[in-house]
Amino acid sequence: MAFVKNSQQLLIARFLLGMIQSGFFTGTIIYFSLWYCKKEQIMRFAILFGAVFAAGVLDDILAYGISHMEDIGGLKNWRWLFLFEGLPIIPLGVMTYLFLGSIPDTVQWLNNCEKLLLTNLLREDAGGKLQ
Repeated sequence: MAFVKNSQQLLIARFLLGMIQSGFFTGTIIYFSLWYCKKEQIMRFAILFGAVFAAGVLDDILAYGISHMEDIGGLKNWRWLFLFEGLPIIPLGVMTYLFLGSIPDTVQWLNNCEKLLLTNLLREDAGGKLQ
């Protein structure tokens, strides 16, 4: 969005970003259910929402500082804001994709005993039979 030239391009970029982000909350709920028992999920959601709140506070502080960067490097301050907020997300997203496993059975950073223990705990919590 830092490289758009007019308001029409900005609206299109924001719309596409909104479409991409729309599944984040639902996906987070599903992801937590694959890793945590029901009573543990509540605390994880609280941590997530606390982190969202803290990120909003830090974002506001960053935006205030960036608002004083008018025409530095030939970019308007709103473009700098999109750059500073967006650039760290790219490597973080790649690292998350590479290292964050989808289910306990497929991750490599748990040994077989830990995978079995976690899988059995989640099955028991869901009311399923143990292996």
